[in-house]
Amino acid sequence: MHHLLITTLCFTALIYHLFPIGVPVIPVPNRTTGINVQLFSDHFLRSLHVFGTGKGLVLVVDGQARRLHANTRINVLLQRGLVALITQYGYITGHRVMLIPEADNFLEVQITDQRLPFAGTLTIQAVNKQLSLTLNVAHTTYLAGVVSAEMPFLQMEALKAQAVLARTYAYRHLITTQGKNMGDTEATQVFRINPVTFSAAQKAVSETTNEMIFWQNKPIEALFSASNGGYIATNSTLWHSDPLPYFVPRPDPFDNNNAFSEWSVQAEVPTLHAHLSKLYGSTVSSLAWTEKDASGRWKYALVTGKRIPANQVRAQISRFFREGGLRSLRFEMQVEKGFYIAKGRGAGHGVGLSQLGAKRMAEQGKTYQEILSYYFPNTKVTRKSFDSL
Repeated sequence: MHHLLITTLCFTALIYHLFPIGVPVIPVPNRTTGINVQLFSDHFLRSLHVFGTGKGLVLVVDGQARRLHANTRINVLLQRGLVALITQYGYITGHRVMLIPEADNFLEVQITDQRLPFAGTLTIQAVNKQLSLTLNVAHTTYLAGVVSAEMPFLQMEALKAQAVLARTYAYRHLITTQGKNMGDTEATQVFRINPVTFSAAQKAVSETTNEMIFWQNKPIEALFSASNGGYIATNSTLWHSDPLPYFVPRPDPFDNNNAFSEWSVQAEVPTLHAHLSKLYGSTVSSLAWTEKDASGRWKYALVTGKRIPANQVRAQISRFFREGGLRSLRFEMQVEKGFYIAKGRGAGHGVGLSQLGAKRMAEQGKTYQEILSYYFPNTKVTRKSFDSL
């Protein structure tokens, strides 16, 4: 299907090449700079579609700008190391392409069957034989996108807590990496505009303007997960790093009786062994787990007797477990009839804020300050300029 799409686009490009894009050149619009987000950073892209909105779109190719009419569809593909664009107005190639929605509106990007809205200026370049997409988005819109993607609830105090965390995480990232692009996946913070919760997320961001969490005058590691399974984890177990005083392992009465309080998943023994054999360069014949921390999470895995950090192995094998993956390190595992069967609690690493716990606290009338104080003891919510970064 992908090859057919490329062939069709290339054929169309040949036709349009006889009729290059015929829209007049205009001055490049002034833009307010914001946060740069690397979009689809976990994809290898060679083609995609961009859709303008009812307000129109400005196309800038290698410094030359053209205004395109409302609801323009642009086919984008990699062609001989350049970005090729095919529109109803004609065909054009360039090294650097920018797409700017008119009137601060949204544009939509479609890859495979995903069609997602984005606000801001989209830059497309050819990098390492693939298309690289960078979105420059206003600070507040970025935060609202993170909150709407990461916390699909409507409890306002929980959303505010997530907004403060999102801002703290981005602030720490930007000042420690000298402004390096943010990602858009779980490796950093998921950034997507969820139409269902985006408006509420914008309100949460607005009502916590410039608020972040600090410890000893430094931004904290603003960690969160879906559920700690009833017991908060510490960073030292998960990443074998020095324990931080605001990650205090203890029972969490707010994170219980939910979808992740009890789960069971299974993976085929031969499939798992074959995968681990490829990773570790020898024939793997067994998988076991050893040493638990105070929260009941495994510290190490034993892969044919070799001791490896448990979180590393969980990440490597989770996708092979049916019914949702190996969701956390709070589990017991046994072998039955050719399957590894894991029964456990929680979803994610369990360090810092539990999103389901925050939701429960908000439902019980707790404020976002109380939620953050509970999950990050010994810290302080403070105001510091963020939008100017």
